[in-house]
Amino acid sequence: MTVEAVIKILDPSVASSVRESLMASVTTTLRDLVDAYTTIDFNDVTQRMAVGTADGYIIVYDLRTATRVHVLEVRELTWLWRWS
Repeated sequence: MTVEAVIKILDPSVASSVRESLMASVTTTLRDLVDAYTTIDFNDVTQRMAVGTADGYIIVYDLRTATRVHVLEVRELTWLWRWS
């Protein structure tokens, strides 16, 4: 998945010189993905990105740590939306 590959560059364990040299490109790429795909969104406050996948999942990434924090099945959310 393209998003996950780009997010891995933000991993704090990656050499800081590498992260710094790629930060502008990573930021631009993530913004472009959010603009291009309705299944991707970003929250400035929490620094988290949500990505909807073709196989029915929503994956939430913490961009500060470059990790997955949640993986949700869409059918779980459908049930929640129906009862809200």
